[in-house]
Amino acid sequence: MPQVYYDDVTALINYILTDQWNDTPEALTRTVSVNGVDYVMVHVEGGSYTLGEATYTVQGFWIGQTEVTNALWRAVMGTTPTNYI
Repeated sequence: MPQVYYDDVTALINYILTDQWNDTPEALTRTVSVNGVDYVMVHVEGGSYTLGEATYTVQGFWIGQTEVTNALWRAVMGTTPTNYI
């Protein structure tokens, strides 16, 4: 599984949105590291589905394997998302 490290969130977002993440992945998961916090992304294969009489096509995309953790939120946003920490 490829490991990607970024300290600059804007650079990370640009990396994720580039074509190298949108092509057919060699692995179905990728780990990104934002300011030292690792986060696993999972590839969802695109395809077509029918809703009523219409058919829609969805391109493949990457999504977080889990919800955003408080640690990841702090790494990206620089703030604490809750008062319970």
